[in-house]
Amino acid sequence: MVVAAANAQGFHGAAWEQKSSPDKQDMLWKATMADPTPNEWPGALAEAVLFVEQMNLTFYSVDWDEFMPNEIKTWPYKTGYARTKLIHSQGVVALVSWKSMGNHNYTGLFQGATHGLMRLSLAAQPDVSADSPKMAPGVAFKFLRDSMPASQVIAMYQLGGQSSFNFFEHDLTNHVPDLGTSAPFTLRALRAAFAAASNWPTMLGLSEFASFTESGAAVPSPNAPFRVVFHPTAAYHQKFNNTTPKPDILADVGQALVPGSMVYEVWAQDSPYNDPNDLQLIGTLVLNSKGFTHDHTSLPTMFSSMFGDKTLFMRHVRMEDDLALKPQWVAGAQVIINNQQSLPQYYFQDLPWQ
Repeated sequence: MVVAAANAQGFHGAAWEQKSSPDKQDMLWKATMADPTPNEWPGALAEAVLFVEQMNLTFYSVDWDEFMPNEIKTWPYKTGYARTKLIHSQGVVALVSWKSMGNHNYTGLFQGATHGLMRLSLAAQPDVSADSPKMAPGVAFKFLRDSMPASQVIAMYQLGGQSSFNFFEHDLTNHVPDLGTSAPFTLRALRAAFAAASNWPTMLGLSEFASFTESGAAVPSPNAPFRVVFHPTAAYHQKFNNTTPKPDILADVGQALVPGSMVYEVWAQDSPYNDPNDLQLIGTLVLNSKGFTHDHTSLPTMFSSMFGDKTLFMRHVRMEDDLALKPQWVAGAQVIINNQQSLPQYYFQDLPWQ
């Protein structure tokens, strides 16, 4: 809607940043719910633009805060326009809180945050063909902070996706397994585009999430885990068992969200030298009841959002930032990448469901 587009102009800049985290969340939520129409999936020409995007903007566009950054391009035909979401073009949005278990020494927002948005999305249009169905789920969390930019954490299962249409089939992680020897050309081209902006294109950092509290207070000695895993709860994992492939699966995902429920457990791998299955439960992600203004069972498209699909920006954090704080991790991280690249395709093992 025009309302959402107009309001988007107020979601970045000094005046926006100075607002409190609850005020920012309320404004973003109003814009999110203004138009429940999902955006269209990009066509072939638009998708081709992805491979010439300025990927630095994905990481460095702090000045744009919650608004998709502008960029200048001469190909194919535009200059100076707001970036289009060419991957993760459709998603569903809900309000969420990060609850710490209180059993760890990770800092900043890892200690807990109440003013967040969660966007569940698909990296590309799902393939519903009978012989090879596929979709690529991902999750992005944006937590607002007082008087400063928000912090984001982004996670996926695999760049190549999964054959199951259960959105909660697998764990998601901020260190998506790197491509192996069997990876197709399209995924290699996508990885190369991100590699132009980061030497660790499949690993996203967590140091920024650990550097400030929700009140905007700087942490003197930030401490973040090497990797986090978002483990779907058994209730959501089981809800979509044996789901038939369908193009509008995200509408079903949105309808399945229950106010006040826990949707993910947060597990942490402390360092690259730990076994990837040696994880500690450090928190949970709970859907906020105040984000559900109607009976969720009666509005299946409630959480689809044109604003979420076109405007809401989820900034990536370079792994280089984490390694600058903990240079002792560099060698271990490189061993992980080398191992993943040497296999046909590496998969992290899912945590068990109780």
